[in-house]
Amino acid sequence: MKNTDAAFKYLALSLFVLFFSTGLNGSQMPEGPQVPLMREMEQPRNCDFPHMQSPEVQFMAADEFPADVDCEVDLEKNRIGIRNQQAIKAYNGPFNGQGIVRLTLDPKTTEVCRARIEVLFGETVKDWNLNIADSVSNNGYSGDSGHQSHDGEAQILNGNFALYGDDHMPADEKNGKVLASAEGLGSPGATVIFEISNNRLVWQNDRGLDGEVKSPYVFCLAGQPDTEGPVNHDIFIGINQVINGDRTGSGVKRVRIRLLHE
Repeated sequence: MKNTDAAFKYLALSLFVLFFSTGLNGSQMPEGPQVPLMREMEQPRNCDFPHMQSPEVQFMAADEFPADVDCEVDLEKNRIGIRNQQAIKAYNGPFNGQGIVRLTLDPKTTEVCRARIEVLFGETVKDWNLNIADSVSNNGYSGDSGHQSHDGEAQILNGNFALYGDDHMPADEKNGKVLASAEGLGSPGATVIFEISNNRLVWQNDRGLDGEVKSPYVFCLAGQPDTEGPVNHDIFIGINQVINGDRTGSGVKRVRIRLLHE
């Protein structure tokens, strides 16, 4: 028995020495209460564009914005709520009072073809307030960085609205590619509503300004061939900033988006 006990103690000591001589790593930690060495960082919820995300983004619960709204962006609290996550993505932010949302208006994949965008302005409106664009690299005043030939866009700059046609539109000597404009559409305290569908944009505010453009040079959402990039059904909404670049501003407090099936 003594020889057996001695052999057992020798074996246990040998295993103990061998265990610690090889060092500990995360997979060799002994069982028992675990204390995290560092706090795990929350991963961005939108994995489509992880390079565009920020840890400042906060997501609303479904009961924190109206039930008939598919997306709400609060630029004062830097929060976003998304009900239809297949058709709506938080492309960038919101943070620092700015953000970009991507809509996919494709009846075949997202079962929606129109969007109603309600924009609430605060009492101070400055620089770039809104950019609604057909290309991921639109940045105001028409044109993009070569990603899409269908790159028509609408903008509100210092409260003034303008709509520009895409690369396929011949430029007018006087107005360039401006299809429509409305001074003061986004005036302080105003609410502006846009409705977007294939080759069509409708706008109105609560001060009596309204208008509509139907044109093959804006918002091509029916699978039209593109000479510079892939066919898509995406619309980008830049809030207090353009879609691509460093043109920024302030004035929009909240955006609400409703998606329509017909």
